[in-house]
Amino acid sequence: MQYLEAIRKLKKSGKSQAFKRTIHLTWLPDEELGGLDGARLFVDSKEFQELKVGFALDEGLANPDDAYTVFYGERAVNWIMIRATGKTGHASRFVDNNAMGKLIRSINHFLKFRDEQEKLLGDHKGCKHAVALHLGDVVTLNLTALRGGVSADGGKTFSLNVVPAHAEAGFDFRLPPSVPLAFRKEN
Repeated sequence: MQYLEAIRKLKKSGKSQAFKRTIHLTWLPDEELGGLDGARLFVDSKEFQELKVGFALDEGLANPDDAYTVFYGERAVNWIMIRATGKTGHASRFVDNNAMGKLIRSINHFLKFRDEQEKLLGDHKGCKHAVALHLGDVVTLNLTALRGGVSADGGKTFSLNVVPAHAEAGFDFRLPPSVPLAFRKEN
């Protein structure tokens, strides 16, 4: 809506005739799901190529003030799904080497890295001579999906007395241009 309002104000002021290029607005489905059935199909189309797009703006970050937050480098999106397998058994026993335990160790490792990145973002507050970091300067990471358990009815109920053989966790990473796409964080 912010772009519609900006264009409305430009048209009302008469300044919209001064643009050297055409402005196109698009509304496409499935942006939060990766854009494969909406944006990707459009970008790969002949019609999109004919537009000769110079740059694109998305909805960006919400801002409570009367301003836009602009970043000069788009952070790359990496979605990671971790799948753990392990021994199964009755939950009344100590089942070693199980999927849930493995998954939790991995999740904790990722969340430790998340805490480090969040701390980097906040470390410069109150420092007179420090260069402030912005959200676009650090890796953001969020745990966005968890799946596991033994269910006989498609996930409506779970057998809480069975240690599952499989478990999964999904993460959303946003990498700034300064971080290689193939980055690897070692302990």
